[in-house]
Amino acid sequence: MITEAIRTEPWHFGPERRIVLPRRREQLKRARQLTEFITANRFGRVKGFTRLRTPNELAKLGREQGHDFKPMEIEYAAARAMLAIGEPVKN
Repeated sequence: MITEAIRTEPWHFGPERRIVLPRRREQLKRARQLTEFITANRFGRVKGFTRLRTPNELAKLGREQGHDFKPMEIEYAAARAMLAIGEPVKN
């Protein structure tokens, strides 16, 4: 019995596309940095009492330390890491 090699050709259903993958390592590094920042700075003292800081306060504090964190990003990271942060006070 004689066997021949099976020729396989790739299927082409459309034009070639480039896949752009996110820079996952950079995303993980930023998420870890953000979580550490929130953990270290989420409590503040006001009039002798300790309270949780709001995302806006944390973003302002982050800018002072040289980070570029947005309040929504801080809120999302805190929720993912299950960290309690303060809620903005409405007048």
